[in-house]
Amino acid sequence: IKAIPTAGSYNALLVLVPGLLGGQQDVSTGPCNSCTFSAHGTLLSLGGNRANTDGRLLVDGISIAVPQAGGTNYLTDTRNAQEVTFTVSGSMGEVESGGPVMNIIPRSGGNVPSGSGYVAWANGDLQSSNLSDQLKALKITPSPLIKNYDLTAAFGGPLRKDRVWLFGTVRGQGNSAYITNMYYNKNAGDPTKWLYDPDFSRQAFNDKTWQNASGRIT
Repeated sequence: IKAIPTAGSYNALLVLVPGLLGGQQDVSTGPCNSCTFSAHGTLLSLGGNRANTDGRLLVDGISIAVPQAGGTNYLTDTRNAQEVTFTVSGSMGEVESGGPVMNIIPRSGGNVPSGSGYVAWANGDLQSSNLSDQLKALKITPSPLIKNYDLTAAFGGPLRKDRVWLFGTVRGQGNSAYITNMYYNKNAGDPTKWLYDPDFSRQAFNDKTWQNASGRIT
């Protein structure tokens, strides 16, 4: 899992599995909350809901998916998982749907203390642009990346040798980028003005920050 150049999230692994179709098929630059998935070719689930809602996400065999849709707001750290398994047919009895199942098994500690770290960072200077002269003539503004980062640390070891092991992770991850043709409002906060007046000196941006931590004692 560590060798695969992904964002280290469950949605980033979903797009690599043949036969699965998810709500996010592009290269993932960060986690996705409530990204649903199903078997390839599924148009509607048996309950008449929208497509790609039959998949279920488990952590160590415990379902963390929303029954109505199959997505989850629990941001799992697959980079520090012991293994990730997929069941694409013949699902387990405790799963209420007939679609594929993704099971993330957390890592456990051992008798030897050990740790790991991961650091990734990028900004707009490391990003190319496909804004052509035709798009510029239409006054389309660029939407460069502001920052993209991933900081991860993990540690595991014995609380009592051959008896109790501890493993914990902490992670901060996020990305932000400017939004095409969107600007701050000059009249924001002024109760005497009701109209939107774009501030062309301040382009709007979208900021996404995820932070999570997990621990396991075995």
